[in-house]
Amino acid sequence: MPVGDSDVAAPQGKLPASWANVSLGTARQTTVEHFEREYLKQLLERHGGNVTQAAREAEVDRVYIHRLLRKYGIKSEK
Repeated sequence: MPVGDSDVAAPQGKLPASWANVSLGTARQTTVEHFEREYLKQLLERHGGNVTQAAREAEVDRVYIHRLLRKYGIKSEK
């Protein structure tokens, strides 16, 4: 990570107001993480926390959903 990128790291769940001092790699990673986190939250909400149904809708294996849930510290309802 280039020097200075940690200074502009966004709080969890937020994107920085400006990308001016962020490397492309950091901007991409931050954006992907933001998308994954919000997507998972909405997906689980739609399925009442049921990971199997959420994985089916997302067209991914439920093990992958569980991995992302652990990565972002999101708890499913079921």
